[in-house]
Amino acid sequence: MKVPQQSLEKAIDFAQRAVAQDDDLSDGHRILSFLYCYHREYDKGLAEGERSVNLDPNGADTLQNYGRVLYFSGRTDDAIPLFQKAIRLNPNGPFYFFRDYGHVLRAKRRFDESISAYQKALQQNPNNIDVHLGLAATYSLMGRKKEACNEAEEVLRINPKFSLDYIQKTSPYKDQSLAEEYYYKPLRKAGLK
Repeated sequence: MKVPQQSLEKAIDFAQRAVAQDDDLSDGHRILSFLYCYHREYDKGLAEGERSVNLDPNGADTLQNYGRVLYFSGRTDDAIPLFQKAIRLNPNGPFYFFRDYGHVLRAKRRFDESISAYQKALQQNPNNIDVHLGLAATYSLMGRKKEACNEAEEVLRINPKFSLDYIQKTSPYKDQSLAEEYYYKPLRKAGLK
């Protein structure tokens, strides 16, 4: 997701104002956490995510969001229990709970669990390109070329103008070398450009 810089900065300003009016507003800190992550201000994103979880320790959306920020910040070990708790609290939660959990599991090379999480996400949102990208990367890493290519075909069916270069430029991974190893390179092996 590429957010134009001006829009991202405006969103951060609005979220900061909301938190300034009520510092105990968990949702404000949650949103600010996500926005800082996409602005590549990882320390601020992590601090806001931690604050949101402290304010709402049993909020499934809060836990999922902080897990996602931890994942993009390269702290996958810390993200896993947050996703597990979020899914335990809301087992029928939105597809992105399972999509993001799948991403973290793939990064930890827990491929079978990753596929299971992605399949749950697809049950809710069968045309989500991020889920198909995650499956393509996972199958590719497992050496399951046929399944990886099938998922790459789904990506191109959903978006015939898909560009891996665009994904690389817009994804907020702090450690680009890990993103290359566990995401971009496997996607190229699956046939995506």
